[in-house]
Amino acid sequence: MKLKFLKPQARNLLITFVILLLPLIREQAPSETGGISVAHYSPIFLLSTYLQMGDYYPFLLMAGFSFAVYVGVSVVLSIVSKVFTKMKK
Repeated sequence: MKLKFLKPQARNLLITFVILLLPLIREQAPSETGGISVAHYSPIFLLSTYLQMGDYYPFLLMAGFSFAVYVGVSVVLSIVSKVFTKMKK
């Protein structure tokens, strides 16, 4: 099993970083007025916040999520590049 596609490249890192900057995490909490307040957080923000608070379990969960996003982006880019090179020939 070759894992060369996981090698950090500029395009993998850039796309992963852009995805992690998007507000992907949604939180709903009851407000004091009886309604629901909705907040959206980006994974990068949560990573830095959990690290500053010293809350390591959620930090490791977000780090695992970030790694999963990186692996997903790498797999998709690897498949797209292989399909594109076969179409080019």
